[in-house]
Amino acid sequence: MTQANPDMHSSSQHRRHAVIRGGVLSGAAILFSTVAMLAVGKMVTNRLGQTEVAHFSLLLLWSDFFNIAGGLGLAVSLPKLIGAAPDERRGAIVGSCLRMQSHVFSGFVGLWWAILGVAWLSGLGWPQWQPYVVLIALVPLLSVAGAFRDMAMAALAGFNRYGARATGIAVASFAQIVLVFFCLWILHRGVGVLAAAMVASAATTALWLIFSLPSGARWNRQLVEARDCVRFSVPLYANSLLGFVFQRFDTMLIVFFLASPTAVAIYEMAKRIPMLMSRVLSAITVPFLPTLSGMIGRGQPEEAARFLARTSAMVAFLSYGGVLFTVFIQEPLLVTLFNQEYLAATTVLGLLMFAAAVGVQTGLMGQTLIALGKPGWVTSVNVGAAFFNVAANAVLLPTLGLKGAAVAAAATAFLSLAAQAWAVRKHGLCESLSAWCMPHLCMMVAGGMLWGGHGEMMVRLVALVLFVAGCFLSRVVAVRDLRTLIQAFRTPRAAR
Repeated sequence: MTQANPDMHSSSQHRRHAVIRGGVLSGAAILFSTVAMLAVGKMVTNRLGQTEVAHFSLLLLWSDFFNIAGGLGLAVSLPKLIGAAPDERRGAIVGSCLRMQSHVFSGFVGLWWAILGVAWLSGLGWPQWQPYVVLIALVPLLSVAGAFRDMAMAALAGFNRYGARATGIAVASFAQIVLVFFCLWILHRGVGVLAAAMVASAATTALWLIFSLPSGARWNRQLVEARDCVRFSVPLYANSLLGFVFQRFDTMLIVFFLASPTAVAIYEMAKRIPMLMSRVLSAITVPFLPTLSGMIGRGQPEEAARFLARTSAMVAFLSYGGVLFTVFIQEPLLVTLFNQEYLAATTVLGLLMFAAAVGVQTGLMGQTLIALGKPGWVTSVNVGAAFFNVAANAVLLPTLGLKGAAVAAAATAFLSLAAQAWAVRKHGLCESLSAWCMPHLCMMVAGGMLWGGHGEMMVRLVALVLFVAGCFLSRVVAVRDLRTLIQAFRTPRAAR
């Protein structure tokens, strides 16, 4: 028999530990960042009325949209492009993309402020918009800072610089808490000064992360590399825009159909809790795309399929467990994070958590399709998901109110997951269908208990315990998986 090459085994073990450690570092940083976001939410909801909270939420919503629109899909594609590029080209790719972003967003900011100036000089609609002029003027600045932050984070992931990435996020998150506390609780200012503090925090994060890049990756006068990256990113760019439609556009539909600042405030604050889980789990899987791309590039489809199967099983277990735990403690959680006025969010929180959990799993399938060189499939699925979501909201919002938006989000997320998982199997990475379905079946049983139990605390606890037990008994997740995760994080030097 041919003996296994010890160097190959050592290399595989090193790569495994590096992936897990990178994921844990990314997850810890995003956890701290999202806890900071929740702390900001607590300060905002306890100092501002729900109408001002709604205006602040809409500022963040529009800035996120323009961030995605001006980002050209590069923040999604850079980890793959850098990971697959020769070492000597990696810095040029990032530097060129940063330069292109500076051109795009400088034009965007100038155009935005020119339109605002024309509106002021002409008086066209000015009385209606004058109270919000500070917020409107800050939208492009927050978009720019967010776009450079996201691109630098993607580049650091491509370079496997997870420690620098995590440190920058943590420091900037702490700065955000301090700035918001100072503006609201020391200076006693309103939503305009709060928005300026958010811009300063995002800009601090972007600068820190950019200066954490290798020196050759911070700037490049040549745009050729960037143009090539944009061509590759076109399907991903369309996918990001469509993702915004079915993940965030429901708030705008709430504004249209319900015309209630209170409803907007409650829905947007409720979204912050599933966002915590989504951001942490997405951060844990940051090494997934470059690692899977490497396996496929080296012609190792069986190893890639096993890696996908174990990652998706662990993510399903953690995300669904997070949903059930959050529902179990939802009332004290909402009061702790916000205040009594936001207890109305209990009608939508469980559904929004479920949608977020499924969304993280869908993200893995989308990244797998990218690694397989099939990003167009992700776009095609998201086109259908976007149309379905808007139609579902249009039907359900007038009849069910806020709960209708949450039902539409959950249904859209699961349909998108099923479609992308089917596309992954179609293109050659076939994990066991029964194993893939098992965590979803366990969640269906737990969800059925919650539905029939009418929100009783004991029923929620039993549903959570049965889900965890079912996942271990059906081998969705094993003790060795958790042990490997802990060991990789506790012994970073051995991993090297």
